[in-house]
Amino acid sequence: MSGSKRMALVTLLLGTHLGLFLLGHREDGSGIAENAADGISTISAGHAGKAETRTAGERTQHARLWQKLLEADLSREDFEKSRSKLLKDWAQKDLPAVLELIYSPQAPATMCRFFPTNDYDEFIAKQPHEVLAWIRDGAFGSNRGLMYGVWQRAMLKSGQSELILASLDAATPAERREAVGSLAYEGSPADLRAVRAELANWSPGDPNYERTVIEYARRTATWAGDDAAALFKDEKDEGFRAELAKAWFQNRVNFPPRVDRLVRLLELPEDVREAAAAEVIPDFRRSGVEGVSETLAELERHGMWSVLAGEGCQRLVAAILAQPPSASRDGLLPALAAVSDAGARGKLLEAAGRGIAGAEGAGDPFSRLESLPQGAERDACLAGMVSALWKKNPDAARQGWENIGNEALRQRLLREMPKLAE
Repeated sequence: MSGSKRMALVTLLLGTHLGLFLLGHREDGSGIAENAADGISTISAGHAGKAETRTAGERTQHARLWQKLLEADLSREDFEKSRSKLLKDWAQKDLPAVLELIYSPQAPATMCRFFPTNDYDEFIAKQPHEVLAWIRDGAFGSNRGLMYGVWQRAMLKSGQSELILASLDAATPAERREAVGSLAYEGSPADLRAVRAELANWSPGDPNYERTVIEYARRTATWAGDDAAALFKDEKDEGFRAELAKAWFQNRVNFPPRVDRLVRLLELPEDVREAAAAEVIPDFRRSGVEGVSETLAELERHGMWSVLAGEGCQRLVAAILAQPPSASRDGLLPALAAVSDAGARGKLLEAAGRGIAGAEGAGDPFSRLESLPQGAERDACLAGMVSALWKKNPDAARQGWENIGNEALRQRLLREMPKLAE
């Protein structure tokens, strides 16, 4: 097709009303167009709605123009402009025909995958009950679930989320999961209360459960803003409380995390602080030994002992000491030994031992303990090393175990690894 003919066709397609008038008076290509119309008029013919007022001839006109577009030798940009204009015009006049064109089982598999289907959300939002009826009546066959997702998106965008909730009773289990997930991701506070009630009936073994709970927590924390207390006022479930705390704190600390934001953990109930911190604190290792030291010192300054003893800080300490030995890294050991809370101190030193034992190419791992005097602190670090070494180097693990002076700690490790004494 010559450049002038291509431009003429683009102009024709972009001026859809004129195109329909001209095509309505042409004889050539009518058979192709009529066949195209026959394949995409099932919903219009079989379901109530605005499209039923359209005549077969009018539906054929849009179908004929669609066929012309498919056969045209256009650039990608011109094709997409023309496609968008044509289908929007068509959807405005005969929405079911366009939806069936894209989502019917007879449509090419690539249709629903590559089309900008959100172009039609506004039209779906104007006929929400009709579109849902077409879905429920099986008009989209095996693409029912996909079309239900499109309908949900249109309802959320148009502020009609209450229709999604109302649709759940007749939804399939898969549709129900998707609907709850969509509301968890971008619902209103009222939607989120409904989501929470739904999730109470879900099995934690459901493959979508964990992701949906996380999305629910993130969205709920966003709505709560700085009012952390509001998040936990009516929530008693330990798992949900932990996810809400994680989401709220992540929104406050940002990335990369800053030490001066750690104080905001105090705004959370004490029982969820460690869970909230566990997701963020390991990222402080990006700041090196200095960042790790500042993090631990800030938590100690505010007396957040459960956080210091928790998983996040243990992972942080283990990760930094699992790196190749250096004076600055090994200098972290005396700082850990100086932590004022005995419980946190012991946990951190065991984590340090696990990190040291896991370091690659570090030579004799026990040589790195020279900065720790004999006593409870060195014993705790040795205990961590024994746990980490047992599977990869049992002889070294036994050596570490024999050097532990605290008998109660030796017995604990022996219960965990009975063959240590052999």
